[in-house]
Amino acid sequence: MRRSIGVTIACWWLILALGVLGVGVRDTTLTPGGVLLCFVFVVAPTSLALPAGRALLAPLWALETILCWSLLGVLLAFVDPFALGRGLAFCLLLPIAFGAFASPSLLFAARRAPERATSLRQRGYLFAILPVGLLLLQGLGAPGPLTALLFGLLVLLAYLLSWSIQRQPQQAIVDTATSAQIANAPIAANAAPPLTVAPQPVSLRPVVALNTRSPLD
Repeated sequence: MRRSIGVTIACWWLILALGVLGVGVRDTTLTPGGVLLCFVFVVAPTSLALPAGRALLAPLWALETILCWSLLGVLLAFVDPFALGRGLAFCLLLPIAFGAFASPSLLFAARRAPERATSLRQRGYLFAILPVGLLLLQGLGAPGPLTALLFGLLVLLAYLLSWSIQRQPQQAIVDTATSAQIANAPIAANAAPPLTVAPQPVSLRPVVALNTRSPLD
């Protein structure tokens, strides 16, 4: 995983260098610089998403991350949003940005908590709503501080609701296990198990009494 992180960082530095130099950016025709830039845009997310998807046995999640980051880079580098128009540009950008902003949960789940991959993926999607929603407000021309604050509070409430719903089954399982332990536990910690006394057999043989008299003194 460390090697994959190193490859990803190197790819993004190469993308930044090519962008500063203007190599392949907004070329009207296919150029070697544009092909190199597209190739790096695909390699950068693949080097991290592919091993994380293998570790979690989630190939579709890894494919989603690769496609979203690759398409996002290609759109930003080669597509002029003013030529497309605001409506079409946002229709293309927002779904891709949503998947890209939710993708860090894939790496976190693979490195820290593979057993909670499903819940972490859902939380990643909830967190991605905030930046995507702010971009949408920017496109609609309503990015005021009050609007952004209200939208952030709405996302926070949605996250808390999802967290409480996911915690209820886990709390119920813990309560059931605790009740079972209490029911099966002895009354006292040092209490000895009850002694079992084997029943004695009853003799059914006849008893013969001899009437003897002792001699008088």
